[in-house]
Amino acid sequence: MCGPAKTDLVKEIGADHVLDHTRAEVTDGGRRYDLVVDTGGHRPLRLLRKALAPRGTLVIIGSETGGRWFGGIDRQLRASLLSPFVGQKLAMLVSTEKADDLRALTELVGAGTLTPAVDRTYRWPPPRPPCGT
Repeated sequence: MCGPAKTDLVKEIGADHVLDHTRAEVTDGGRRYDLVVDTGGHRPLRLLRKALAPRGTLVIIGSETGGRWFGGIDRQLRASLLSPFVGQKLAMLVSTEKADDLRALTELVGAGTLTPAVDRTYRWPPPRPPCGT
């Protein structure tokens, strides 16, 4: 699922089925998926589970808004707690970067084996606002 400007890119990097989020909703019940990876959505678990096949897997990766008690990971925690009681696997992904892994990725990119899909770049360091503002 992505915006209309990125559907070709998502197909190019290997997606079998792409939904334009301005025209369709993954949770409408029309189709069920073996795997849903939620990287930027904020949909409730009950809706995401509707998009899953009976034995499907949901992986939630970050992008949570601040939470009152759990600092924005409450949806991931609820998914992990619910998972043993439903036929679907509900999981969260938390990662840390390792220098060896980053070096291996750099080598793959340098060799042309892996081509990153870059949507935009940002200036670093970011520009400083003028004094007094």
